[in-house]
Amino acid sequence: SSPLNFIVRKLAHLTEFGILAVLVWRALEPMRLAYAGAWLFATMYAVTDEWHQSFEPGRTATPKDVAIDSCGALLALIGVFLYMRWKKKEHDPAKRDVS
Repeated sequence: SSPLNFIVRKLAHLTEFGILAVLVWRALEPMRLAYAGAWLFATMYAVTDEWHQSFEPGRTATPKDVAIDSCGALLALIGVFLYMRWKKKEHDPAKRDVS
């Protein structure tokens, strides 16, 4: 396995778990703890995914992979949070500079 293959696979996991977290956040969005719930769901899914992998021949389960998946979820949710904050500020006339 080449270093490039390793990097591509890890980036794929970051992306996949980021998408999962955003979709779960969207489902929970009106709730007060939607961000935390989405991150927790994605992280727990990563744990169960690694646990399942431990039973597959030729596959290994590592806490490092859970951390990578969890970071993907966190980064995506931070992106959503910042975007939603920017969007709210853009559309709130009281917060716009009207000079």
